[in-house]
Amino acid sequence: MMTGRTPAEAANSFIEKHQRAISCVADAVLHVSGGFYPRPQPHGAVLSENPAVLRTHQSALGLYVAFQYKIAETSARGDRWEIQIAGYRFALWNASVSEIISYHWHPVGVSAVTTPHLHLGPGALVGRDELKAAHLPTGAIALAGVIRLAIADLGVVPRRSDWAEVLQ
Repeated sequence: MMTGRTPAEAANSFIEKHQRAISCVADAVLHVSGGFYPRPQPHGAVLSENPAVLRTHQSALGLYVAFQYKIAETSARGDRWEIQIAGYRFALWNASVSEIISYHWHPVGVSAVTTPHLHLGPGALVGRDELKAAHLPTGAIALAGVIRLAIADLGVVPRRSDWAEVLQ
């Protein structure tokens, strides 16, 4: 959880942490909407390129990132603030812009599934029709975990030699 002495400090800490993780695989930049102040509705953060192209030894992959977050006061004196993630969508796409895998958490919205879950997209080449539309349950997923998956298991070439430490 990212904290700070001001709402802006907490939000900047949150964005910087995730920007460092993204820098392990892409040049894309997180863009924030809604400013850096507390409000009832969530703020948003998305990549400047969505999906951002990732370098691999074989075919290209893309990374899609979107967050919703809230800025909340954590002390009665108003001198401590934290970021609370209010939803996310992280996805990996193949070179033909077909989603392979997508992690979602959208506790508010039109879907009846409000818990963290995983989708296997058309790019995953899953043969069972039931799995193509399934909301496979997961716990909360961190962006760093998705980036680690891309590097360790899907052949993405890291852009930083210290990627393992950054993603720790």
